[in-house]
Amino acid sequence: GFLTENKAHLVWFERPNMPVSFLPEDSWVQHHDDLLTGLRVGYCGCLTTFASWAAQMVRMLAEGKVGALVVVLLLETSSSLVSFVLGEHLAIRVHMAVSGVSHKHKRERERLWHQRAQNAVLAAMGREPEQGSQPAAISILRGDSGDEVWLVKGGSGAPEKYEARGPLVVTNSNLRPKPGGGGSGEDRGSDPPEEDEATEVGPTTSQKRLILASNLVSALLLLALTSLWAAQLALDGSFTRRKCWLSVLIAPLGCFLRYLASMKLNNNNSGLLRGKLSWFPLGTFAINVSATVLSSASSALVRHYCLSSTLYPWFAIALRAFETGFNGSLSTVSTFAAEVSKYMVEYPRNFKGWIYVSTSFSVALFLGFCVYSWSAYIPQAC
Repeated sequence: GFLTENKAHLVWFERPNMPVSFLPEDSWVQHHDDLLTGLRVGYCGCLTTFASWAAQMVRMLAEGKVGALVVVLLLETSSSLVSFVLGEHLAIRVHMAVSGVSHKHKRERERLWHQRAQNAVLAAMGREPEQGSQPAAISILRGDSGDEVWLVKGGSGAPEKYEARGPLVVTNSNLRPKPGGGGSGEDRGSDPPEEDEATEVGPTTSQKRLILASNLVSALLLLALTSLWAAQLALDGSFTRRKCWLSVLIAPLGCFLRYLASMKLNNNNSGLLRGKLSWFPLGTFAINVSATVLSSASSALVRHYCLSSTLYPWFAIALRAFETGFNGSLSTVSTFAAEVSKYMVEYPRNFKGWIYVSTSFSVALFLGFCVYSWSAYIPQAC
């Protein structure tokens, strides 16, 4: 949550060009897309793993420990979501400290935001902005959670509905002034821009040099660590440490495949899901379920053939490294928690969050149990 979400608009009631909330807006890191992707997708995605978590629950299910499975499921899910929200809130506080904003500034920004947004609505309707804090054509209804619904009386006399999810983030695209419509240029650009419409400000020359230097350092560090891990795998005589060295060597492949799947399948980029299911994050779902199935199959082989440091040690090292390194990096809890948190905010308007959570765990546990249970119910081969 600290790295993934840009929550600066919750403080400023606008969406500045700040991919990272806790850093100053003019920081060179704000322009380093590769570094930010590496930290979010690479580091956070590999540090958290859905497959190992789900594979452990599959083993509990195969052993008949249903009560323990339920407890683990509730604890792990709740702790992941709480940790994500905690990271978001920490990023907000750090942003407020870095930018020097206070609650007094926040109230003033809210008042100005309402006035400018109301003027933008009237400009979109082809009307002149009205004087006063509340134009006659606009009615704002506040919810208990801080959400707002704007009812705007159009030319036909029928009110149009504008929803504002969260603190003052208006979602109706008709809120924007039409080209050539009424209103001044200042009012036209004063309402909070949507995320994809934010003004892009490129890095300066010195920032480009820092970005290039950081890329070179990262590449050299990766080559050095890869060489070191490969040497340790060949020379280290410890069975446990060899599993660790091979795990970190093959982990980048799982991370890369996860990134490709997310880019291709999330946000319905593939077009596989249509209609009411187009919102479903198919990429994250597919990689988490696939990694759980692969980890369960690997655990089943290790259990059935009693693979250890004394019996087929390299086969045992390869399977454990595949389970921990590849599958652990292929699956992710950080992205899963971010998506669940995003969809849960929409409740009770819809049940997207609950559908996503229940589908992910039920499918992963069912398929994982199917490929693992045989090893628990038939005699071992050793």
